[in-house]
Amino acid sequence: MFLPGPAHAQTLKAFNIGTPVVTAVKTEPVVIVKSGDTLSALAGQYNLSWQGIYCTNRKVIGPDPDVLRVGEQLVMKSSSCNAYSGYGNTAATITTAEYNTAGTPQQIAWHLLASYGGNRPAEYACLNHIIMHESSWNVHAYNPSGAYGIPQALPGSKMSVAGPDWQDSAYTQLKWMIDYYIPGIAKYKTPCGTWAMWQIQGWY
Repeated sequence: MFLPGPAHAQTLKAFNIGTPVVTAVKTEPVVIVKSGDTLSALAGQYNLSWQGIYCTNRKVIGPDPDVLRVGEQLVMKSSSCNAYSGYGNTAATITTAEYNTAGTPQQIAWHLLASYGGNRPAEYACLNHIIMHESSWNVHAYNPSGAYGIPQALPGSKMSVAGPDWQDSAYTQLKWMIDYYIPGIAKYKTPCGTWAMWQIQGWY
């Protein structure tokens, strides 16, 4: 029996029936991609990492995190995934942390290849093929010929142009390989150009 007013309140109290509490459901913000948007720019706006946003929206964005299409709806939320699968990568599943000089060698290489833009996944795959044949990403890989490190620089001291810590730093070794040797010293221009030559002569 419904008792209006104070009587109804007293009835609820008597049966220990509390007033229902409505809990708001938290929803993540959704962004509609506009011309000129990038994952890095969106990440800065929402205080997230671009890798985390990419992992959340990978099915929408596709295999290349550098290519966003106008009108795509992206959820501004961080999650983890293997962002490199399909690119020949052997790195562990990434986290939402930004890649920097303290990351794995694979993460550092991906970071250094940023200047390749939309071609970065392809160039990373080529770079990975070379490195897997040369050193398997081992910073301290040594060959009796004197070749040293991830890029198997001969002699290893050549890499000092990229930093004094060349013997132990994956960042310094990869910076030398990607920024100094491939485009300049060897004149291969790109990792894929280098890999094409490697397949012909067995070295680069």
